[in-house]
Amino acid sequence: MTLIKICGLTTVSDAVDVARAGADLIGVNVWPGSPRAGTIERAREIFRAVRALGAEASRLVLLDVSPDPARLRERVLELVPDMVQIVGEWAGQGEFAGVPVLRAFAVGSRADLAALAVWSADPVLLDARVAGMAGGTGVRIDEELLVGLARPYILAGGLTPANVSDGIATV
Repeated sequence: MTLIKICGLTTVSDAVDVARAGADLIGVNVWPGSPRAGTIERAREIFRAVRALGAEASRLVLLDVSPDPARLRERVLELVPDMVQIVGEWAGQGEFAGVPVLRAFAVGSRADLAALAVWSADPVLLDARVAGMAGGTGVRIDEELLVGLARPYILAGGLTPANVSDGIATV
């Protein structure tokens, strides 16, 4: 099964357009260190607008980097996302405050795949490793590194209409 997740949306109009175009998942980043981050107020507006589209609307993902559990709990209880995406350090596993957790891992070599062993829940999200950045770089992962990977994952990073079919075919 192929699902489409569009992440890093910062405006209500973009999120509504993406939902109407049929994205399965919409990621809203609230980590202030990201160029694609929005405020919690903006996340609230985006969640409200997408949910107003009805039952067939995209599922909403709240993204944070190495979050403080108390702060994340407040955000989850307020926004009630369909899923939380964690980039960076995280001691928990597949659920937080009753919401599924999607763990993101940076991959730049086959050795990076060993880090997946710390996470028991499926799927994982795999993004390109870029020095000094936590993710959301828009850089395409080398899909050849993922050939034969025996667990469910979400391919992320630098996917465009011009290359997404090739990425799917490779992995």
